[in-house]
Amino acid sequence: MNMKSNKCGFTLLEIIIVIIIVGVLASLALPRLFNTINYSRSTEALNAIGVLKRGADLCAMAVEATGGGAGQYGQCDTFAEIGIEDPGTQVGANFTYAINAFASPNWVVVATDVGGAGTITFTYNTLTGAITRVGTGSFTALK
Repeated sequence: MNMKSNKCGFTLLEIIIVIIIVGVLASLALPRLFNTINYSRSTEALNAIGVLKRGADLCAMAVEATGGGAGQYGQCDTFAEIGIEDPGTQVGANFTYAINAFASPNWVVVATDVGGAGTITFTYNTLTGAITRVGTGSFTALK
């Protein structure tokens, strides 16, 4: 009797190899995905700090115009003094914001993630205009 080999489908070994390859690719892609999500969320905070920085600049100029001296960011350390609504109260905001005390020449805002993933501290150097950010928790890898 002649046995014909009927080869249809895949062997178990071939299926296992494909599953391993897919698993390796997924393990490489998932960390990048989560880092991208945190980066996009930090962009919200960066945009908010830009608005707060412009408000602080206007506040300091108003203090200077009324005879309070140049560069008086220390008098611009609340949202009311800056004249801007707290961005953390917006619907769908991912962060709460706190303006820290002014320590010349740095004006500091701390954005705390609502979900508890960490904080981002923005430091605005009022002399150079440079903004630096340092993250904690899930935001430590941000540049």
